[in-house]
Amino acid sequence: MAFDTKVTVVSTSLNKKDEAIECLGADSFLVSRDPDQMQGEERAESSVAIANVATVEAEVDASRHEIVGVVAEVGREVDKVKVRENVGVGVLVGSCRKCDSCTNDLEQYCASHIGTYSTTYYDGTTTYEGYSDLMVADEHFIFRWPENLPMEAAPLLCAGINTYSPLKYFGLDKPGMHIGVVGLGGLGHMAVKFAKAFGCNVTH
Repeated sequence: MAFDTKVTVVSTSLNKKDEAIECLGADSFLVSRDPDQMQGEERAESSVAIANVATVEAEVDASRHEIVGVVAEVGREVDKVKVRENVGVGVLVGSCRKCDSCTNDLEQYCASHIGTYSTTYYDGTTTYEGYSDLMVADEHFIFRWPENLPMEAAPLLCAGINTYSPLKYFGLDKPGMHIGVVGLGGLGHMAVKFAKAFGCNVTH
């Protein structure tokens, strides 16, 4: 993978240096948790916020579409997040917001949805998920990150929501229910945690 412009990958983990330079073709690598040092220079448009992405240091590789970072700048109409706030971005950064799927909270089925990775953005550029040093996202798809929640919890943005959502949608969140979970991989162990938190009896 190569970039048309010079790219500096900003990460909280020194372990990502070789991957950033050798695999992604980054020109330089910076380890930092300082919002000022991670400040981006790109300008946001309209209702779009720019999140300065930090690759989190975690046992689970959360550098791709499970992204936690710091807001570097916001567009004129953004009111959901502020500069320097910690935020999370999942698998989507944009959609038409008008079709039946979007109006029913099913934006992932929107024919014009823009993924966090390998999708063409509004300006014609390609999204490179958490491997980017900057990411532009519609504020609708940005989540405030609680101050008391470590960035290492970034997998909640993928494995977490992929198990929490169906448990809630199908009503499998009632205390005393018996829930069976097949497999204890990235998603399975999250399903067990959520079901236990709901007060269910879990078999795995």
